[in-house]
Amino acid sequence: QRPPHQDSAPQPDRAPDDATPQRDRPVVDEPYIADPNFRTHDRADFDALGEAQLETGIVDERTGRLTHEHEFLEALAMRDLDAALRHMTDNGAYAVHSYTSSAVFATINEALRTGRNLDEVMPMVRALVSGLNEMPTHQGETVRRVNVRGEAAAIVASRYELGAVVVESQFLSSSRADLGPAKWPGDVEMIIEGKTGRYIESMASNKAEHEVLYKPGTQLVVKEKIEVETPGGGKKWVIRLEEITPDDPRYLPPEAAKQHMDRNRDLAEIQAAEIEAASRRGFARMVGGEAAVPDTPPKSEPETSPKTETPEPPKIGEPANGWGDIRRSSDVVGEPAIHARSTDPVDPRVQTTGPSAPTRNAHQEVRFLREHLPEIADVNTRGYYADGMPEAYRNNSAESVLAFELRMEGIEAEAQPGRPDDPRGRDFLSRQLRGEFHQLPDYNSVVREMAGQPVGSRAVLSVDTPDGQRAFSVVNTEHGVALVDPMTNRLADLPPNPSGVHLMQTHTGDGTPLSSKSEPTPAAQPEPPVNRISELLGGGPARTEPVWNAGDGSALRNRLDGERPQPGGWNPFRRSEEPPATHGHQQQPPHQGAPVHQAGPPVQHGWPQQQYGQGAPHHQVPPMHNPYQQPAPTHPNQPPQQGWPQQQYQQGAPYQQAPMHNPYQSAPPQQYGQGAPHQAPVQNPYQQPTHPNQAPPPQQYQQGAPHQQAPMHNPYQAPPPQ
Repeated sequence: QRPPHQDSAPQPDRAPDDATPQRDRPVVDEPYIADPNFRTHDRADFDALGEAQLETGIVDERTGRLTHEHEFLEALAMRDLDAALRHMTDNGAYAVHSYTSSAVFATINEALRTGRNLDEVMPMVRALVSGLNEMPTHQGETVRRVNVRGEAAAIVASRYELGAVVVESQFLSSSRADLGPAKWPGDVEMIIEGKTGRYIESMASNKAEHEVLYKPGTQLVVKEKIEVETPGGGKKWVIRLEEITPDDPRYLPPEAAKQHMDRNRDLAEIQAAEIEAASRRGFARMVGGEAAVPDTPPKSEPETSPKTETPEPPKIGEPANGWGDIRRSSDVVGEPAIHARSTDPVDPRVQTTGPSAPTRNAHQEVRFLREHLPEIADVNTRGYYADGMPEAYRNNSAESVLAFELRMEGIEAEAQPGRPDDPRGRDFLSRQLRGEFHQLPDYNSVVREMAGQPVGSRAVLSVDTPDGQRAFSVVNTEHGVALVDPMTNRLADLPPNPSGVHLMQTHTGDGTPLSSKSEPTPAAQPEPPVNRISELLGGGPARTEPVWNAGDGSALRNRLDGERPQPGGWNPFRRSEEPPATHGHQQQPPHQGAPVHQAGPPVQHGWPQQQYGQGAPHHQVPPMHNPYQQPAPTHPNQPPQQGWPQQQYQQGAPYQQAPMHNPYQSAPPQQYGQGAPHQAPVQNPYQQPTHPNQAPPPQQYQQGAPHQQAPMHNPYQAPPPQ
């Protein structure tokens, strides 16, 4: 054993003169070098991981999941099991898990180490660095081993000169030293006093490695390098390293660190050739002794035959003649269209995890959607292919179509779980998207109608099957009409021979939703709907409401159905809210005996209000009908009602005070079983008009009561529109 080296001063914090890369390669920006807390929010960076995983061509026979879908759901499950990592984003967890469980890490580190294809791999690198930066740092001693032996080990160790600052150009895997010896083989052992590594065991496929991962650009100072004998009679190199951070004076600035990394990449190919030759010599010594080792390496003869470039085969799932080639008719849809049954036959390179051959070209379906409708990938990620998810995430086609439409409008949304006991269908979609379905004879009519719309037009397709209603989305793309299924993130596999086909257009393709174009104005509605609340409560004869939009009346119905209400003006079910004023200077009416609402947070009933979309304008929200107040005449020439009104208030009814006795009005005959006689309300002298220039409402005289005063104002009723 050689005596240990003593620490010495590190090299100066600038790159040597020969650090500039000598080879002609594009300069690739590595933003994480200058930003230790680098984060990316570009969906394309994370999609690059999925693209690499698609190329594996593997389909889970039991679940139908592709590799990237399997990795994504597995990452979410692992993250949710660790309380310290539950703050991580879905994409961040997916990126870290992908590095540990697939062939992605080999592709990434090869490019980072040699510089070859670094510009193509950089999106995946950014995604992984961003995911690691979402995790807490691990400070402590870690161990890394390089799987080389003998002469090759000495070549690797020569890169770490005592006192030098080494900038790692790739991801550096290591194991926690406090959890046992490193399980990796090799004759080069590095002991790292780490500060910024991430302990990724919770996200790793192999939990036994206790892996701590360092990012590219990590700077290490070589504190010690010794060669020791192993128990088997061999030798290995032990290198002790100290990680330094930007607060350390020895830390290299970003420009110098980048030059070090590029220089390492230039030397990587030379070092790799030396290591390969040394490994061959070591193997020859082991088999035939020193006599079998050649004195000089064999010279390679230059190639004299002309090189012929062979075209690269298309990617798995990529059509040979472009996406327009999969616009075909099928046994279910006679008109040419893009759907699950119009794709190419399954690529022979695709493999399943079981003995059966795949029958559906899922790789081609996913590639088409990733290229043309990438928003669909985030619609129902929680559930359709997840084994442990409840059945509610596998029958939520209407909820998935709604979330897809919102995402196409730029609104972040995920599909809510379905209701097995009360599945949502066309009524739900009509209310939420403010459109109307119309019935068509068959799928061919759907394709023909959408083909006549501009490119980019969208519609909702609802079909009736023996199992109930099933919703899909229809989009007119540049390659033809595509029928897609947001619930499964696939092209639509339409049920044959449906008993009903219904279509609702949602977008015209010019950037304007159809709902905003076809929505009638208040003046265009001649007959407003009747207030159903009054009829259900038996509050007297029906009266007309102020003109309002039919789509705004769904709030109460949604509450009765258990659905989320659309945001609007004043919510009559939240008594703690003040009714909105119709004028900026209008004062609130005085308290008139209604129960005083206690202070505190408002009590919400039903679903919380949605976070996406804009509330309906206030003038479109119908005022709440007061069933305890005698209705006003519906027409100026309508004669007043004859006789005494039926008693309409109930004992203990909230927010309604019994009418005051009018001494100038004769009492009606007592009706048995009706309680106290109903008195006519008196004029409230403290009530102010709803507008500064508005006169008080005209008195309503009733036959037999000449001195009847105007009805008492209800402060909980919204004022009528001006």
